[in-house]
Formats: sequence, C-alpha cells, structure tokens
Amino acid sequence: DNNGNYIVGKIYNLDLAKDLKSGDSIISLNNKKFTNNQEQKDILKNDKKIKVEFFKNNGYVILDDVYTEKECDSVVNLAHKVLGSSKDLTPLMNLHRSSEIIQKFMSNKNLISFINSYFQDTALGLQTEFFFMPPETVGFNAHQDNTYVKASSDSFVSAWCALTDVDKDNG
Repeated sequence: DNNGNYIVGKIYNLDLAKDLKSGDSIISLNNKKFTNNQEQKDILKNDKKIKVEFFKNNGYVILDDVYTEKECDSVVNLAHKVLGSSKDLTPLMNLHRSSEIIQKFMSNKNLISFINSYFQDTALGLQTEFFFMPPETVGFNAHQDNTYVKASSDSFVSAWCALTDVDKDNG
C-alpha cells in the first residue's frame, strides 16, 4: 500500500532509501553515514563475509528479500489492529513483548544470521518500534539510534525494515 508504514522508521532525504522494496532491511552501526551506489549493491548480492566487511567499512548494508510480502503485511495489519479506531499515530513500542508475529519477524533467520556473523556471537533483541507514516508525513532527519541507546562501540545495531515499497515518490 502507499501508507508508508515501517517497523523501525522512515528515512528522510537519503539516496539510500530510494530503491527499497518491502522486505528489504537497512542495518546501520554507530556514527557511520549512509551512501548508495550500484557497485556497492553488486558486491553485496550474495557473500555474507563480504556483506559483513562492507558493513564494517560503511556502517550500513542492505539485505535484500529478508522478509516476504506476506510477512510484511502481517506486521502492518497487526499494527493497524492495535491502533484500532484511534487517530493517535504515536509509534507503537515493543510490540514483540506481546505479539508472536513481531517476535517471529525480529527473529528472522536471515537477519539474525547476518547480525550474529558481524558480532561473532549471539544477537539479542532490544526493542521494536512501528511508525505510522501516512502519505505526506515528514520523515526523520538522518540520525543514529545509538545516540539514544548509548551502547558501547560495536555492540549495537539497528535494523530498519521496509514493510511497504519505498521509492523517491513515497519515501
């Protein structure tokens, strides 16, 4: 749909988010900046070691096809069910604590495998956020989530998951 719903947030005014489709995820680390070019995309297609190295060097990586459209739709539907008839579009925090759908979503084997490879250890989920971003909503300025979390260096990653298609016209 064109409602612009995302599990973690909506990136505003960054070239990186122009070509994402639902099911893609952006991973970011500490204070590294986002960039985007075709050569980087081509290198990252299949090799997990290359993806981890790219992530270490650039502070982000795009993991294609992490989620199916059906999985994304189930999260969007759940969020709208939780919202009910309310018009309050305040982000829904930590739905994973009460929802098997969100717990399963954040435990996705492809996402967890990449994060575990990066840390060379077992990842633990900290929180989830669902942002309602209807058309014409101003998104977020570029920022680092660790500014708020204050985790030690190289101990915290954020996964931004597009639940609907993102292109230059809607996101």
